[in-house]
Amino acid sequence: MRKKEIELFGIKEAGLIPQVEHLFTVSSIDITSSAIVERVIFPQKLDGAVFCICEQGDLEIMINSKIYKVSVNDMFVIFPNSIFCLLSVSNDIKLYTMGVDSHFIINADIDSAIPLFLFIREHPCISLRVEDKVVLVELSEMLRNKSEREDNPYIREISESLLITLLYEISAIYLRQKTIEQCAEKRYNALFSNFLNLVATNCIKERKLDFYASKMCITPKHLSLVVRTVSGKTATKWIADETIVNAKSLLQSSKRTINQISDDLHFPNPSFFCQYFKKHTGVTPKSLQFNL
Repeated sequence: MRKKEIELFGIKEAGLIPQVEHLFTVSSIDITSSAIVERVIFPQKLDGAVFCICEQGDLEIMINSKIYKVSVNDMFVIFPNSIFCLLSVSNDIKLYTMGVDSHFIINADIDSAIPLFLFIREHPCISLRVEDKVVLVELSEMLRNKSEREDNPYIREISESLLITLLYEISAIYLRQKTIEQCAEKRYNALFSNFLNLVATNCIKERKLDFYASKMCITPKHLSLVVRTVSGKTATKWIADETIVNAKSLLQSSKRTINQISDDLHFPNPSFFCQYFKKHTGVTPKSLQFNL
């Protein structure tokens, strides 16, 4: 049975068989020997989660408008709906990667999932101990090997169990960096996760709190309380931050004019877009575009 080709970091890799389609892929990529650089030097929005271990060389990557330097034995995590692009890579760069379906990540029942998400989102790059790297690669390779047993009727269940184990191993690595406190009640966490997904998929057109509260069948006041309680940041700030990330992506990835980008993001006019951008970044979109 032919393996399905999927696109990961701008190149096609054989990684999924029909029984675990849309679940995960594992790849070892030599970036400089592929077409990847031509694709990911421009910002892209990721539909899924990616965990990358730098096995050789070094690189600079921008994730949600922040720049990170990655060296040997460093790992970085890119969550679903994040915008990323490669800024530079060394000639000998080699990455070990695993891509995981966004729905699996969102629905995975991991202890302290929301606090961990918030911490990793702000600190996506981390240095691995040798023993941690070995464990992560071993688990990933086990996933790859198990998925090739096409005669096993429990392929998906086995793969999902191994993926949960892998996610706990990654969580444990980040937990060593910072004590993650349990935050809010389970219902608040679920509402917050739903809010983030709605913002990621709708903020290009919708930036009013009322819209998201209505979608979630709660009042704007309750939504504000939930988001601030769980994340320590207001709901309107989350919406604004996501909007700015999308704006920067367009500014960095295209030769479109400010007027066109304003239309792309459904602002009433370019002047309002420029005011909004400067309010949240301190600079005008034109000055940022000029410096790229």
